[in-house]
Amino acid sequence: MISSELANKLSEYDKISVNTASQQVSRFKGARKISGFFKSNQSFIYLDKHAEDGLVRKTLSEAMFSNGIKYWYTLNALSLHGGMLSQKSLECYTNYPILPLKSHIPFHKVMQKFVQADILVYSKDEYLFSPKFHNVPSSGFYSKTIENIKAHVLGDFNTLLRNTGIISYDTGEIMAEYGKYRWSFKGVSPIIGLRHSNGNFGYVLADILIGKPIFQDDVLFFISKVKQIQSFKNAPKLLPFIIVDDIHPDALNALKKEGIVIGFIKELFGPKYAEILKELIAIFNNAGASLKANPEKYLELIDELRKYNSGLLNNIRGTLFEYLVGHITYSGESEPPIPV
Repeated sequence: MISSELANKLSEYDKISVNTASQQVSRFKGARKISGFFKSNQSFIYLDKHAEDGLVRKTLSEAMFSNGIKYWYTLNALSLHGGMLSQKSLECYTNYPILPLKSHIPFHKVMQKFVQADILVYSKDEYLFSPKFHNVPSSGFYSKTIENIKAHVLGDFNTLLRNTGIISYDTGEIMAEYGKYRWSFKGVSPIIGLRHSNGNFGYVLADILIGKPIFQDDVLFFISKVKQIQSFKNAPKLLPFIIVDDIHPDALNALKKEGIVIGFIKELFGPKYAEILKELIAIFNNAGASLKANPEKYLELIDELRKYNSGLLNNIRGTLFEYLVGHITYSGESEPPIPV
């Protein structure tokens, strides 16, 4: 629990003042402490047994939400994506600037704090939960595949906006920087209603959350980024999108209240596209276990993907092959990998 809560409980139990209890908590050496993430110089206190039992991460996330929400965005982003994200993706799903911005801690410094506190591990351009806080192994196979699927959807989103004239033809960018923040998509819009009084064009900015139900807390990062951009002097006019396939009504209402467009996959690309995407993600939710138990499932999975979308198959094929080779190598099997 957070140190102030522990001090209050200790004060009540030992019939001492809260100030005295706080001093005892700060001097106590028999527990683990995570500091530097909470307001009023508080710490998060836990025992080794709590980590072994897998109790720390959920409680730590709750403590950050209540006492250090700017850091909570990181934990929530990783939780939403199976415990692992590439650096650029994590930049999108947090609200830390990736370039210097006055009075804001930049992304790389926030991540340094998490790694130094052993909450996160950084490996091969990816951030993942430390094993002591995440007793379920993070699936690189799943996270890489979902990122490929998202990139494909964003490519279709770019085509849609470009063909309808919402953005200028060659301005759409995936994983782009704007306003010193990272966005899943950025495009320059010539639409007259988005032009600034000085004649400058506006921007379409978007992030994408698919594969899981999205709740109100999950969209706070996007609302925060949009508000930060709008606070700039001579801020551009924006058309902000958040692309989703499943969203809770509370999250929907929170986005509408802020004037943010909810881009439902079904409405953007049609019911068949949305249905296929949902089925595809379901396949990959179970693919790790299926491939581990029976590597020959690889060929069956390739056949299923070919029916869905040959372009997406080409993007994902390499990830599947890497996963299969890694599994065979790890298992010590001498048989060669199944050819692509």
